[in-house]
Amino acid sequence: MPGSGTRGGRRGPRKPVEPSPEFKHLHSEATSAFIDGDYDRAVDLVRQAIQINPEIFAAHSLLSEIHLAQGEKGKALTALFSGAHTRPRDSSVWAKVARMILDRAGPDRKAALPDVIYCYSRIIDIDPKNLNARFQRAAVYRELHYNGRAVAEYERILREAPHNARALRHLAETYIDLNDVQKAVDHYSESIEYYMSLEPEEATDFSWSDINIYAELYAYLGQYHKGLMAIKSLSRWLLGRGG
Repeated sequence: MPGSGTRGGRRGPRKPVEPSPEFKHLHSEATSAFIDGDYDRAVDLVRQAIQINPEIFAAHSLLSEIHLAQGEKGKALTALFSGAHTRPRDSSVWAKVARMILDRAGPDRKAALPDVIYCYSRIIDIDPKNLNARFQRAAVYRELHYNGRAVAEYERILREAPHNARALRHLAETYIDLNDVQKAVDHYSESIEYYMSLEPEEATDFSWSDINIYAELYAYLGQYHKGLMAIKSLSRWLLGRGG
């Protein structure tokens, strides 16, 4: 916490607590029971372990696995979230929970996506400059057809990392879906002006696929001549990398 006893108000996740011997024993026994298929005993043992060291995420994860094996998806998800909330400022835990939810979603994937968004939102709350989490959240927004939210996410990424080619490509796709292609052209045009101010070998993020996307955007607008001129000028510039 800011202003705590550490010098300089150090922030970030706290160092994980060392599990007690009792916890290790119970967790080990619960794991063995789980492997043996004795799910009721495994649940009882791992819950005892959680009572001793509730901040150890591995125990919550194991409880989730057991519930999943029992066909109790709701309980499995609850166990995951309980575990994550024991380490609320640890972004790696929230990222792990998001991956677990997606891995376990199966045919219920769409219903699970709001929980994935919640996890990535927690990561972004911890670290607003975590671009990977923003990309992941934007991808889930796209999957749910929340294209307006996806656009806002990609534009935030571009504010943090101007002219990021990956964000430009996704933003173009999203604006096409929103039937607002001109905004995609405007973003690309601004970044192309920047990239062309560099030596070609310095503009490693910009590729032939970007030229194709830029030309396709003009095609969507019916401005075929502008698209053709863009292909010609950008191709000449990009070929300078081999010079």
